[in-house]
Amino acid sequence: MKTPKNYTENLKNGIVTDEMLEDVLYSYNKRAKNYRDKEFNYRHNDYNDIYNNADKAEEKKEELYDKKSKILQHCTNHLAAVHCLTQYRRKRIYDYDDDYYCYHTERDLYRRGEQSSIIKEGSYFNEEDLCVVHFIDVKIKEMAYFLFYEFPNYSFHSPITQKDLAEYENLEHIELDNLVTKGKDINDLLSLQFCDKVLEFITKKNEI
Repeated sequence: MKTPKNYTENLKNGIVTDEMLEDVLYSYNKRAKNYRDKEFNYRHNDYNDIYNNADKAEEKKEELYDKKSKILQHCTNHLAAVHCLTQYRRKRIYDYDDDYYCYHTERDLYRRGEQSSIIKEGSYFNEEDLCVVHFIDVKIKEMAYFLFYEFPNYSFHSPITQKDLAEYENLEHIELDNLVTKGKDINDLLSLQFCDKVLEFITKKNEI
């Protein structure tokens, strides 16, 4: 999107409004989501990623999230709650790992078609060691925590660790069922050049 004229004039005059902050945060956030989706597609496609596009997308994603986080650090007046989310990640465990045999009962359940933390069981031939390696893919439960910032039109999440929770005891802690986020066409977002100028201003002046 074309940067609104009043945004440019405000920044020239050393003014950053909440409306400007919202749009800058929104633009950083949605661009990061776009790179997140690109990274996922590169890592899960069958072709060989010889140009390391997945790693490049991940780097850009983290860079944009970091810029978003730096701005949010100055937006404590918009901090509304702590959101808690139960997440699951997939982990592959091989028969040479110490915890492989801790899943004996879970393997029995999986093989009987009953509910189990195991998602997949398989094996492959290791040509270097000339042996068959067995493995299981398991679903690992983890808790994720986010600071929740509310603006008039948009809201934003910023991840924190469990150790950080003590700093935010005064905030309401809300459990989420899920957290679904999407990217956005970059033509609907502020330019990165303008967003970076706002970030630079806030960082240098330490004020909004």
